[in-house]
Amino acid sequence: MGTTAAGLDLAARRVLVATLAVERYRRDHAGTIPPSLQAVVPAYLASVPVDPFSGDPLTYKPDAGGYVLYSLDTNLRNDGGALYGFGSRKQLMPRGGEARDLGIRVDVRK
Repeated sequence: MGTTAAGLDLAARRVLVATLAVERYRRDHAGTIPPSLQAVVPAYLASVPVDPFSGDPLTYKPDAGGYVLYSLDTNLRNDGGALYGFGSRKQLMPRGGEARDLGIRVDVRK
């Protein structure tokens, strides 16, 4: 497995683990979304996961309808949560030069 593939795999795992921690927090707090990933430490995560591409914490953006949690991906640019892959309503893999972040959008509206 190449370095890029390993980075994508690690980023996906970290996004998944962080998403599960946010969802556990929501379950324990009557559906309230945490204001930051730091709010789930240490009860649900030992520490905020680091984006393997940027070296910074994963990006977490809560809003009234839910939240988006993502890695900057291989282009090393924060594209504002422009996700690709399953559930994104876009192609599975982005084409060269397209905006892309590797993550998940969770809608929490009832």
